[in-house]
Amino acid sequence: QSLDKPKSDKNILEHAAGWYRFTGKAGTHMATECVPMKHCGTEATGWIKGPRPSKEDGAVDRTVCFHWGGECCFGTTTVKVRNCGGFYLFYLRRNPVGVYKNFRYCGNNEGNVEANVSEQEGSRF
Repeated sequence: QSLDKPKSDKNILEHAAGWYRFTGKAGTHMATECVPMKHCGTEATGWIKGPRPSKEDGAVDRTVCFHWGGECCFGTTTVKVRNCGGFYLFYLRRNPVGVYKNFRYCGNNEGNVEANVSEQEGSRF
């Protein structure tokens, strides 16, 4: 699959770091399995390793892997995840260390080329 104009969360996320929620075509949370390269509108696809937290766990650290060069975990970054009952919040960085390609944090739905990752303004977790 080729991408004419791959997107990158380096250019999409509004703040250098903040709490975000997956909505719309992206699904309800970050993908939990390796996403094929050149999917979700980008080149290097981000997915989260490890189980989703329970509501009682509070905000927990998880590793996000970026699939590139045939390696499902070519680059990594650490994010925070919080189960808020009916949805999850993710503390994401716009410029994760070691990720140089166009990248996106991918959602769990198949149709996430135009994925929505909305900021949760004023949220304190």
